[in-house]
Amino acid sequence: MALIPSGLARDPWFLLGLGLRGLLLAVLVPGIQETWFVPFLTETMGAPSLDPWSSFLAHGGDALSFPYGPVMLAAFLPLTLIGWLAGLPFGAEMALAGLGLRLTLLAFDVAGLLVLRRMFPERRALLTLAYWLSPLVFYVTYWHGQLDIVPVAIMMGAFHQIGKRRFRQAGLLLALACAAKFSMLLALPFFGIYLWQNKRLRSGLKPFAKAFGGVAALLGLLPLLSPGYRDMVLETPETAKLYWLALPQSEGLVIYLVPLAFSLMLYATWRLRRTNFSLLLSMTGVTFLTLVLMTPASPGWYLWAFPFLVVYQISADRAGYWLVGLFSVMAVPLLALTTVGSSLPLLGIATPVVPEILSLHARSVWLTMVIAVGCVLGIRMFRNGIQHNDYFRLSRKPLAIGIAGDSGAGKDTLAAALEGLFGRHSVQHILGDGYHKWARGAPMWRAVTHLNPRANDLPRLTENVLATLDGREAVGQIYDHHTGRFSPPITLSSNDVLVVSGLHTLLPPALLERLNVRIFLETDEELRLFWKMRRDVAKRGHDPAAVRAQMARRQPDSDAYIRPQMANADLVFQVAAVNPGHLAGLKDHPVPLKLRVLIRDSLYPERLAKALIAICGVQLDMDMLDEGRTAEMIIEGDVWAEDIGLAAANLVPNLDELLDVTPLWHSNVLGVMQLIVLMQIDENLRRRIAK
Repeated sequence: MALIPSGLARDPWFLLGLGLRGLLLAVLVPGIQETWFVPFLTETMGAPSLDPWSSFLAHGGDALSFPYGPVMLAAFLPLTLIGWLAGLPFGAEMALAGLGLRLTLLAFDVAGLLVLRRMFPERRALLTLAYWLSPLVFYVTYWHGQLDIVPVAIMMGAFHQIGKRRFRQAGLLLALACAAKFSMLLALPFFGIYLWQNKRLRSGLKPFAKAFGGVAALLGLLPLLSPGYRDMVLETPETAKLYWLALPQSEGLVIYLVPLAFSLMLYATWRLRRTNFSLLLSMTGVTFLTLVLMTPASPGWYLWAFPFLVVYQISADRAGYWLVGLFSVMAVPLLALTTVGSSLPLLGIATPVVPEILSLHARSVWLTMVIAVGCVLGIRMFRNGIQHNDYFRLSRKPLAIGIAGDSGAGKDTLAAALEGLFGRHSVQHILGDGYHKWARGAPMWRAVTHLNPRANDLPRLTENVLATLDGREAVGQIYDHHTGRFSPPITLSSNDVLVVSGLHTLLPPALLERLNVRIFLETDEELRLFWKMRRDVAKRGHDPAAVRAQMARRQPDSDAYIRPQMANADLVFQVAAVNPGHLAGLKDHPVPLKLRVLIRDSLYPERLAKALIAICGVQLDMDMLDEGRTAEMIIEGDVWAEDIGLAAANLVPNLDELLDVTPLWHSNVLGVMQLIVLMQIDENLRRRIAK
């Protein structure tokens, strides 16, 4: 009990389940354990060997006794050995060895519950009911006596680690699960697809593969040198069940339907193009469930799918919750009528029997009903996983963010900050300056300014953005502010996130319609002049007087074409210096800033304000404008990047599915802007899902 969290140890439902398990351990002796597993383990302990499988067969052992790998052997030996040694003086070594084996099952059963509770901490109460009190676990593990809870618990540990971005640990645990029972290899391709298709996670593929490959080579391939291991583990009759369902063809050929179904599940997962953690669990679970439904599955096979059923159960609607319960309740009688159970020595029942209270026809009808419920459950799991995956990948389109504002307002700075959150590998950034119609020095610039829409090829900008949003490549170019010339043509590819920043991003109606989040940046004129002088003079080599003259010349076009875009924005960021009079003395130093934010038609401003005050410690004033439709916030104060990240974790659900493995948070005003943009993304996408 020392390893069990105190909150769980006081849970009455957990204590009830633990008490029932203790009772079953005391009174039941599963037939398959007594006939197969315990004899193999006691033979191994009585005559130690580097090749226990071959040694067991050489002494006349049954080849069906222990169809498991070295990890399973290592898991069960300690407590079984203790029980065996304790029973030797009393002639009860077999009985107490069996008790040690069953205590090992209990330990891994508890471990499976703890892993699930860590994966879904907000659903712990439901998990205790759905997993710990499930009749399916009671029957398979404690009445029938199968050992599959061990590799399943280890495999779920691998899922937990991959969800926490601990790739090396995930590879290690999955390899251990596969070395315990080869069937866990079915999960490996889904891990690979998940890591490969998420560009932000792709860097984790190498440490995952190295850890998995190293452990698998050591624990999975070396035992193959043992002929006994090959006979007992690889050539078990259970393997033939995978080929039981087949369609006969001409000339004796057949189509094996289970491998076909598995291949189709892999293809369906690959075609989704980007899987999140929820979908990884769903697709793996549906695959294991399909295997159970399409084969004459042994009781232990039901446990392969069971944790995934529980994950679906705790997140599904009422119908889904009860459907999982119905499947578990219906599966238990089916298994009880077709498999050997336990003896009850304390009650004088020494031989486990298969009850024959129903005819073969009745049992076939019951099997059909179980398969029907399982099929409905699999369809719902698949659909539920797709719906959750679409949260950040709706219709498999990129997340589109548009940023508009005057020259020098900080558009590219904000775009770079957002790119740091999502990861460069996941972002396609399209800059509006690349769509100026003429290079610097062209005669037309004497008639119009850069701020005039006629000076920019907005139709081509819109066409390129729409192409990337539709998954097609486009050809663009970059405007070099140092030379005033355009780069050679570049390829604009579709990506998970598309950021469009420019003077007129929020002007074309066709572009506005496709943007998920629309942002307008406005900078106080004194601060904007300060920034333009710092950028254009210090970095681009422009003449200070020319910069001032350019700003004055562009002001009418700014008022006519740039500022009106503010009305099209979801978010308006207005940045000013805290002390404008001190700007002259800050030529080479950071400028203390304050931020005014307008948030339109959103539900999160109150939550945001509380988090910014409580976690980030800012000074914040909030008011409601436009009859309550627009929230106005004025934010001032120093903010650490770590506090912004903490606030985001509290405010934005599914944050790990949205951001890079190591997102780059900023301090102060830029960090606050990152946080607000994320909350706007969250709300806008939720609205689209609800439609």
